[in-house]
Amino acid sequence: MERQTLPRVQSVGHSNTDAINTMEFKVIRKKMDDKMPRGLRNHNPLNIRDNAHSTWLGQAGNDGSFCYFLDDEWGYRAAFRLLRNYYKKYRLLTIQEMITRWAPPTDGNHTDAYIKKVANMMGVERDFKVGRLFGSYDDFDQYMCEQMVYAMAIVENGEAAKEYIDKSKITRGYELAFPYER
Repeated sequence: MERQTLPRVQSVGHSNTDAINTMEFKVIRKKMDDKMPRGLRNHNPLNIRDNAHSTWLGQAGNDGSFCYFLDDEWGYRAAFRLLRNYYKKYRLLTIQEMITRWAPPTDGNHTDAYIKKVANMMGVERDFKVGRLFGSYDDFDQYMCEQMVYAMAIVENGEAAKEYIDKSKITRGYELAFPYER
């Protein structure tokens, strides 16, 4: 299979063009429906917190707490990379382990309900070993990772978010996250 060239997106402030694009993005973002959940308004469907030590590819800034991205696919890309990091760096393997780190009860999350909802939406048990699948080029593995991220986006943004979530952007986010494994 021929290697694909993917677009490169710079973080905020690397050039005048980036600054202009970021300003345009903020204007567009403000025009979005205020009733839309924060994660969707920010193109950050899994509500990834901003980290002063790093900027994600496709990140256009932050809203004071959470990253916002140029498009949903970049938010999904960041989520896939973080979840793969949970497996590679921390050896978290199951849905339960990964979500407990993602949304710990110490942060006021209803972690057990989160795990149950994601596992149910995926049609698997909470101890399903999903960690090793992130970055795989196998169609089933990719499908399961995308299902997990879709379910997490629903939990993060509420059931009403289903009408706003474009599953093709989840797939594109996976492809952006793992371009050379294809």
